[in-house]
Amino acid sequence: MNSFKWGICFKSFTVYVLALVLLLGCGFFNITAFAGNVTGGQGTALSDIEGHWAKDQVLDWSAKGLVSGYDDGSFKPERGVSRAEFITFVNRAYGLTAKARVDFSDVSPQDWFADEVAKAVTAGYISGYEDGTMRPAAGISRLEAAVVLEKLLKLRSFEDERWVTGFNDSEAIPVWGREYVNSVIAGGYFSGYPDGTFKPDRVITRAETVVLLSKAVGRLYNAPGTYGPEEGSERVAGNVTVSASGVTLQNLVIEGDLILTAGIGDGDFEANGLVVKGRTVVGGGGEESVVFNNTSLEELFVCVMDGKVRVIARGDTGIGNAVLESGAFLQEDGLTGEGFGNVQVMVLKPGESIELEGDFERVSIDAAVAMSITGKTVIGKLEVSGKAEGTKIDTEKDTLIESLILDGATHVTGRGNIKTAYANTKAYSFEKDPDKLIVEGKQEEKKESSGGGGGGGGGGGGDSGGEEPPPASYTLTLKVQPEEGGTVQGAGSYQQGKKVVLTATPNSGFSFVNWTMGDKIVSTAASFEYTMPASNTTLTANFEPVPVTDSAPLSELFREGVSVEYEGKSCPGVRQLVLGVYNVELDMEKVKKVFGEIEGHELVLTIEGKRVKGEGSEGEVYTFIIKDEYAVLPAVQRGIQDEDIPINPMTLAQGTVSLQ
Repeated sequence: MNSFKWGICFKSFTVYVLALVLLLGCGFFNITAFAGNVTGGQGTALSDIEGHWAKDQVLDWSAKGLVSGYDDGSFKPERGVSRAEFITFVNRAYGLTAKARVDFSDVSPQDWFADEVAKAVTAGYISGYEDGTMRPAAGISRLEAAVVLEKLLKLRSFEDERWVTGFNDSEAIPVWGREYVNSVIAGGYFSGYPDGTFKPDRVITRAETVVLLSKAVGRLYNAPGTYGPEEGSERVAGNVTVSASGVTLQNLVIEGDLILTAGIGDGDFEANGLVVKGRTVVGGGGEESVVFNNTSLEELFVCVMDGKVRVIARGDTGIGNAVLESGAFLQEDGLTGEGFGNVQVMVLKPGESIELEGDFERVSIDAAVAMSITGKTVIGKLEVSGKAEGTKIDTEKDTLIESLILDGATHVTGRGNIKTAYANTKAYSFEKDPDKLIVEGKQEEKKESSGGGGGGGGGGGGDSGGEEPPPASYTLTLKVQPEEGGTVQGAGSYQQGKKVVLTATPNSGFSFVNWTMGDKIVSTAASFEYTMPASNTTLTANFEPVPVTDSAPLSELFREGVSVEYEGKSCPGVRQLVLGVYNVELDMEKVKKVFGEIEGHELVLTIEGKRVKGEGSEGEVYTFIIKDEYAVLPAVQRGIQDEDIPINPMTLAQGTVSLQ
């Protein structure tokens, strides 16, 4: 079988898939783009989107040059997306401009999409079929889209497959794609159909593609400038994407991910006073470029196509975990905060290298690398795994490695200081001997040498007592299910046999259920003592919502001053969005009087036995979105609610609202 290759830098393998886009979310989620967008799109000249549910998004993107129509002035919103069109959508959304030579038998320089294919090849997310074709006119399926979206956004993987197994046609989703589908659904990017199916082979439309990318990109900054408040902070609910050089973001609290695309090129980016609660993905930037000042990052992923980017932490900056999937230079400069926490080298291409300068608690190398340790760097523990055979580490004179553990063939050069080295392999060498060298459990005598050029292959030394190395450390990872259910304590790196107290604390509106490892229940106690095994281990703390029976008639909670005319009658509290689609708006002051504090809960509207989940509060308003029997699209297709509710707004007065 011929397979189309979409090369994704974020993993160590090439994924064989056909597309990046899937049907996500709702038609009311707009991208926000700032200054300097291209304005050469057709904008309001598009002739066939009037009254369409995605009209606003299509016009917005068209006006900004992110999408365009056909020669006849149409957009064809319900037309299936071809690969060539998809590539164009992605390149424009992520600001990709660099082009490489392409040699596909079905792409000629005269084709309208030839340059777009060249950009995609340069960015590394396509490489074509085994027969040398790209098949630009072929459509894109939802399943194939889910695979690449998961990798593009670095979505979490879940051991619990409840999301993918919940579809009536779950068996139609092949094994290789189930993990990815599970992740995009759990992450809130994807909804099924009213009949409970996923429809993995269904081709998505152009309108759905625009809405998808609006949500994946989130707030877009695609022109140089400084953005964000000078004082205080601004909350951004979704993702933030930067696709141009010269952007400075300040004083933003980003609830989603921060994505720095390859559109930045080898230019620069600066963050001042950011808090990023999701992942920070660095896919662009040069050797002097990405600077974080007084910024808090949970997780940093570096994956730059040419493997040359410098990431600098300054001031009160803390970066919990840094995962390097390409070459990089991590530097701490004028740091007063925690700086880089754990650093893990995962995947590198030939010729890429890593440079570290600063104070690092732990560095793990899981892929062969040429690493330079420079300046006055101090590393608490540096581990080279058996998967990193052939690693070369060069240390400058004033650097210090407290503990070096070699499980794979490693050569250490330079005049840096190493207090204790544990060599669990015979393939090692040191230009300058460590203060203490322990080879396979036995301490080696330090050679008397004025010129360096120390040990290798277990080097000649006597047994000075057979000192045993410390037991290997293993990583204990703790997860929360669902993510909003609570918090956990006790994760870390421990030696085999270490007894660790693990604690799960539920958030408001949730109760603790149990601790699990895969399908196995480990403990039903929220706090218990766990004995660390001789392997990396992941435990999950499971929570469930606390049922709340409080309810009130919807008519008592309506927001005043809002109404809609329906069949000659006025329905209070309802605002029409488009034909057949309505906002049901509640007064938050009334809601709080009835239910008290609702943080950590959600409101559910029940009408004639059918339920609609609330969209949430915005200031003084709490909103539901509902459709009537005349709506063209099923509500679930817009990702708004779980069921299609064919009901007119006049029946809302009989509805009830409950807190869950």
